Amino acid sequence: MPPWHTLELSEVLQRLETDTAQGLPEAEATRRLRTYGPNELIERGTKSPWRMLWEQFTATMVVVLLLAALIAGALGEFKDTTAISSIV
Repeated sequence: MPPWHTLELSEVLQRLETDTAQGLPEAEATRRLRTYGPNELIERGTKSPWRMLWEQFTATMVVVLLLAALIAGALGEFKDTTAISSIV
């Protein structure tokens, strides 16, 4: 079956057995609610702020920039070190 967003409106309405003027009959809506449950997103565990910060600093580009800042500092290029550090 092709993805829903690629179908014509009439085909989607036909497959869902509904129409744009009246929607689903109440009995059908109740049946689908029992069968499929409510149309809600399931809350997943959230990440702690420390975890998010750790993930930010361990991203590949950030690691590369930090290494570049360290190398620039070791070579005495403190302006470059400051610029790269401020980017990070």
